[in-house]
Amino acid sequence: METKGQISKDRHGNVIILKKTKSLMALIASLVTFGFSFYAIAGGMVLYVEDDLSAGMIFQWFTTISNSITCLAACMITPFAVEGYRKKHFSVPKWVAVFLYMGMVGTTLTMIVSMGFISWVDPELAFGGYNTYLHIVCPVMVLISFFMIESGYLFTVRDAALTVVPAVMYTAVYFIEVIAVGEQNGGWEDLYHVKEFVPLPVAAVAIPAVSFGISMLIRFINNRRVRRHREQLMSKLIPEGVSTAEVKIEMFGLGRYMGKHSDPEYVELYLGVLNMIARQYELTPEELVSPYVRGFFDSFNEKNS
Repeated sequence: METKGQISKDRHGNVIILKKTKSLMALIASLVTFGFSFYAIAGGMVLYVEDDLSAGMIFQWFTTISNSITCLAACMITPFAVEGYRKKHFSVPKWVAVFLYMGMVGTTLTMIVSMGFISWVDPELAFGGYNTYLHIVCPVMVLISFFMIESGYLFTVRDAALTVVPAVMYTAVYFIEVIAVGEQNGGWEDLYHVKEFVPLPVAAVAIPAVSFGISMLIRFINNRRVRRHREQLMSKLIPEGVSTAEVKIEMFGLGRYMGKHSDPEYVELYLGVLNMIARQYELTPEELVSPYVRGFFDSFNEKNS
């Protein structure tokens, strides 16, 4: 028969395993995102060079810009995922998570425009060569990767609006180069056939509006998943109906577990988890940090005595 202490120990171990698994999933997702995006962008640049064109011209396409953002975001996340797996606690700065969110909004927009518009007017442009990767494969993989990574942040409407900035800026530059300057005067070619098929005022409003709609949908899905994950984490760590004293005992036990399994150079402090527990039980984080740290050093000293 399991004792209460053994149940507590198992529960803490399950939480750490959950965190370690999350770090591994984030590492795999970031590497996959980087691999597909880099392959598609580099392949496109090679084709431009083979056609005696400047490789930089590929960045006239919003597809390339959005995939470059996700590729860079994946590079930023990878070291955090490696360190998270080593420490059994994955976390990234919020600005990195928003940066990946921004790239995903852009790639999702390119997929929707490619399938819903470009495929009808120019199928080769939509799906030919490396565009299959840039317009379909990469956006799908980025979507999957984004939700696998689970940064743990609840995105705000302000965050959602920020992710639309690249699309708004690109739309402005595109209209200046294609409409105001014109290809005959050194501007861009109408790469997306906007002048041929879409009234300019409609296009100017539609791209930012669709981008913001995509961003808000992703925000809704992400925030719902984060809240559900937090509830699952709480249920694994603290059973329902416990007293304040029992919560502090659980924090002492979690500290002991971490003291036994963490690197000796520093204390692993789950501030996000402690803040969630503090809010639920109307405690201050400081009230939980104290028993956690006592438990950590109690186990640490016992292990090294």
